[in-house]
Amino acid sequence: MKKQHTLSEKIKRYSLVTSSALATAFAANAQVVYTDVNPDYTGYGSLYGDAFSVDLNNDGITDFTINARSTNSYDSDRYWDGSSIGIHSKSGNSVAVSSNLPQAMDSGADIGTNLDWDDANKQDLGHLFRWWGRPFPSSSSGSIYFGNFLDQSEKFLGVRFEFDGEQYYGWIRLSLNGAYAYTVHDFAYEATPNKSIVAGDTGTVVSCQVVTGLNTANIKSTSAKLGWDSVPDAYAYMVRYKTVGGQEWTTIFAPNNYKKISGLLPSTKYVWQAKELCEIHPSVKSDWSAKQEFTTTSLRVCAEFADESSFNIYPNPTTGAFTIDLSISDEEPSEAIIQIINLLGQIVQEEKVLITQGLLQKKFS
Repeated sequence: MKKQHTLSEKIKRYSLVTSSALATAFAANAQVVYTDVNPDYTGYGSLYGDAFSVDLNNDGITDFTINARSTNSYDSDRYWDGSSIGIHSKSGNSVAVSSNLPQAMDSGADIGTNLDWDDANKQDLGHLFRWWGRPFPSSSSGSIYFGNFLDQSEKFLGVRFEFDGEQYYGWIRLSLNGAYAYTVHDFAYEATPNKSIVAGDTGTVVSCQVVTGLNTANIKSTSAKLGWDSVPDAYAYMVRYKTVGGQEWTTIFAPNNYKKISGLLPSTKYVWQAKELCEIHPSVKSDWSAKQEFTTTSLRVCAEFADESSFNIYPNPTTGAFTIDLSISDEEPSEAIIQIINLLGQIVQEEKVLITQGLLQKKFS
């Protein structure tokens, strides 16, 4: 195990990533003592139990014990088996509960006086009991299962412990496979008495750099390639764009320091920004970059797709009825405007069409 003591200004962010937004939280001064369980410890249910001891402050005294037990037996009327994973608290210590069971929290949740606490000696993280009537099979069967951590992956358990007459808040990150096996990933506590801690906060300062060097390339009528300077050790990036003067941003994920966007409107001015994602658990990200603008081109085949398209009109010459065949390399769906202009430069017909998979065939009469 690696223990880490850090006094720092930390940016703690709880994020909900959707197709359109990332939400951020707050910053605070704190001292977090973090223990990485490396490798992760996995315990399996057995008759005698498989236990893991958590000593949050490394004083040689176990604060909490996580244990998995399982059993099976039978009598003249039925068979049964059962398994449970529980957490045992040292006297004076307690765990955060929801509906009287240990609460499974997401990264970024605040752990402190805002939660309900239970100092019972044993709390069930996950419990399963099944039975079958004899002889087997029988219609007399059933099961009972409960626990907020059942089949949950990398959830946080809020804990509170006493030391030298003071109370401290912390978290333990756990995964449960049913009620048969558990994995302890890491744990931490806030070293300032009675001060809350954010689930997943390791106390590590993460430098999150604002993205610079924005550039826009390959600007076409319905698409553009957005790029920026790469940030060392960046986890990923986010990009948002909208029409100039528009209200709604479109926010997308970018694994690298560039992103092609499509489905744009021809001859339209857009504005965009990028930001760096530094960490995911807990989520830490930079502010949005400075804005950059660009204008899409008009949809003119000869200018935009001269080297990668074909454009045919037949029959040519025509007495009135004719067909337009268009093929372009960009297979993204896009709109086009076809104008028929006479020798005097007057528009005699105009129609908006949709180009799908880079192909368009349109008949006029």
